[in-house]
Amino acid sequence: MTPSGRVTGCHRYSREEHDGYDQFLIGQFDGQRFVFDIDRLNSLRKIDVHRFSDCSTCIARWNCAGGCLSARMNSNGISEHGPLCNLTRELLKFSIEEKVNSNDRTG
Repeated sequence: MTPSGRVTGCHRYSREEHDGYDQFLIGQFDGQRFVFDIDRLNSLRKIDVHRFSDCSTCIARWNCAGGCLSARMNSNGISEHGPLCNLTRELLKFSIEEKVNSNDRTG
């Protein structure tokens, strides 16, 4: 929630000058109660690992769950491919290899 009473789905998009602000603005406090844009809120809630085709074959999809939506934002909206995808896959791969190798040493 911003000092002006606006409610956003992400603190990184809490100012009108932020690209993506309109995408993440989900409500407003009117002085008495919160008024939410239920359609926008529900559309954000639907964006998960099942929405991105890249995730459908990714080994790390359940580790990152599609990643942070704010990291996927670009000038066209929410991107199909996130900037942390490769990093997440490599970290998972490294962790699996470390576990397998430690089990091989301990027998």
